[in-house]
Amino acid sequence: MGTNYYRIPSVDEMEKRKQELIDKISSLDISPSSIERNFATIQKENDWDSYSIWDMFTEDSSIHLGKRSSGWKFLWNFNQNKLYTNKEELFNFIRSGRV
Repeated sequence: MGTNYYRIPSVDEMEKRKQELIDKISSLDISPSSIERNFATIQKENDWDSYSIWDMFTEDSSIHLGKRSSGWKFLWNFNQNKLYTNKEELFNFIRSGRV
C-alpha cells in the first residue's frame, strides 16, 4: 500500500480563479447552440475537444506530485514538465499551495 501526494491550490489562488469564473459566466453566450454544446466553447491546445469555463476553473486544482510506498523511495510525477522543469521550480510550485 502506498500514499499519493497532491498539490492543492491556496485559498488566494482559488479566489482569483473564482473571480475569473464569475466574470466569464457573466459574459457567457446563452444561445441555443451554446447550450447544446454544454457551453464548451474554449478549445484546448493541440486537442480536438473543447472545454467549458468550469473545466478551466477546476483544471490543475489537484495535481499529483508523486507516490511513496513502504520501503520504496518517493517516485516523483513530473507531469510532462507542464508546471515545472527543474528542482527549484518544483519546490516553488509546491510551496505556492498545500500538499
